[in-house]
Amino acid sequence: MRDLTHFEDPFRPIYEKWAIGAWLGAAAISALMASTAAYGGPIFHAFTWMCLGMAALRSWPAWKLYKTQRSMNGSGLTFMTRQELKALSEKKPGQLFLGYGFDWSQQQTQTAYTLTRYNPELMLPRKEGGMGHAWIHGMGASKEEPLFMPVEHAGTHTLIVGTTGAGKTRTFDVLIAQVIAMGYSVIIIDPKGDRDMCDAARLACEELGRANDFVYFHPAYPEISARIDPLKNFNRATELASRIASLIPSETGSDPFTAFSMMAVNKLCEALLFISEKPSLMLLRRLLEGGATQLMIKALETHFERVRPGRDASGNELPHGWINESKPYTARVQGKGEDALGQALIQYYREHIIGTHPNQTLNGLISSFEHDSSHFGKMVTSLMPVLTMLTSGAMGGLLSPDYDDPDDPRPITDLGRITRNGQVAYLGLDSLSDSMVASAIGALFLSDLTAVAGDRYNFGEKGEQVPVAIFVDESAEVINPPLVQLLNKGRGSGFSCFLATQTVSDITARLGSKDLALKVLGNINNVLALRCNDTGTQEYIAESFAETVVRRIEMGQSSKNEVNEPLTFSGTVTEKLAEETVPLVPAAMLSCVPNLEGFARVSAGRVFKWRMPILVSKPAAT
Repeated sequence: MRDLTHFEDPFRPIYEKWAIGAWLGAAAISALMASTAAYGGPIFHAFTWMCLGMAALRSWPAWKLYKTQRSMNGSGLTFMTRQELKALSEKKPGQLFLGYGFDWSQQQTQTAYTLTRYNPELMLPRKEGGMGHAWIHGMGASKEEPLFMPVEHAGTHTLIVGTTGAGKTRTFDVLIAQVIAMGYSVIIIDPKGDRDMCDAARLACEELGRANDFVYFHPAYPEISARIDPLKNFNRATELASRIASLIPSETGSDPFTAFSMMAVNKLCEALLFISEKPSLMLLRRLLEGGATQLMIKALETHFERVRPGRDASGNELPHGWINESKPYTARVQGKGEDALGQALIQYYREHIIGTHPNQTLNGLISSFEHDSSHFGKMVTSLMPVLTMLTSGAMGGLLSPDYDDPDDPRPITDLGRITRNGQVAYLGLDSLSDSMVASAIGALFLSDLTAVAGDRYNFGEKGEQVPVAIFVDESAEVINPPLVQLLNKGRGSGFSCFLATQTVSDITARLGSKDLALKVLGNINNVLALRCNDTGTQEYIAESFAETVVRRIEMGQSSKNEVNEPLTFSGTVTEKLAEETVPLVPAAMLSCVPNLEGFARVSAGRVFKWRMPILVSKPAAT
């Protein structure tokens, strides 16, 4: 109860030193008197011990105050090898190491509030070349300890927010190394293509015995990159159509051009699946640019063969088979080209087949074939640049791999296979060279991962699936509605998402709606906040940390005298303890923390101040 009203300025001078000195001096004089006086020795001895006791009593608060003030210089940078990190994590099985730090409570807020009333730069000069205020972490440096979060809490997803150079990538390094050691399948989507992050993930696999699990993808290095099919995983053709249509630049996502393009792609995907061919980005581009007449003819013939076989087992034409029945139609257009043949087969389908064996896939394909080609080309104008970007040059071979090419030694895989096999995939997107292509590739991969999560959720065996950790750096560059669904429902599929961004405003700008941005943030339960300079981000983080009360001593004095009685004088001196409600972590303080330091809210309400070590290669043998 005393703590609710107690207040002490931690930066006041240590006045106790004078009392300690006086008591020690008195003890020394008393001890001298006890040894020289002819009488009263026991009395002097007793007084000596009393003086020493009083000095000790005054020394304890003085020592605590001295220790508090000395710790304000902070802790500096810490380096750790992956083996040391693994050993530390093994001491806490089922826990995720989040760095070193201490719980942040009202006591630390009070200290920070008091210090800011002075001039911190005069009391605690900034280290030369340093960035941020070291005293923020110094307030609890004496209580610092390794910080952990239960791994299952990571399944409720984690946001890492911080400005450029604050330490997001190095924080990712520590988290990635741990989940690799735990046997997770790890998907790293890095729009910038940071070489240090890639090397850190590769070294983590090598040093932790999983070198063969590493998969590398980067558009800037196609010769050494794995080929990944982003259309491999789906349950319905509509998934592929919406996946591709979502890449079309649009203000609302529901304009007529986007809707028409999605419908056109959906018809093509359904037709390809109908004839047992696999859709790919390059194949869809070729069909949209060159026409789908061949596809329609093959789809019609496939349907005819299924419902009215044209030949028997020996290869002889059946008298009532489709080949014999369609000859009067096909004979008239012989030598007139594919379009004429297609028209003839359509006529045969409508006169002989559709009445008893209609097929919606064929009906949709025929409607596209008969659509005015000029109008069709205009309606898919917004789709073609997207497909062109994703299929031009070396990009075509990376995202539309040829499964039948024996001369290409590069491995072919997909995100479903990577997660099933428990592999670690680094997906660099090279956004610095081409941000539009990088954004489109990232969105495709996230859509594919959402399909994988849905498949695991619907058909996977609980407890037998490899857990998956997804790390998305600069997430605002690739975030899309499928990722929102992944955050919302991915936990049931064993997916844990770690998203890094510079500001909350970046997410809002990407999604085009503050409500959608709040929907994303509302599905993220853990926040690791590094240095933030954006005011909106600071306010969002500070509000999520709740509020507390700080106290201050208010002093006042007044005097007065009566006009009629000049010799009458009165005065008052007041001193009171005042309280004020403030954020537990002041928003402005988020812009002052040094690199690799910040505040965190995890496990539904635990708030702490933390700093992250830097991972280095294991020490050389001596």
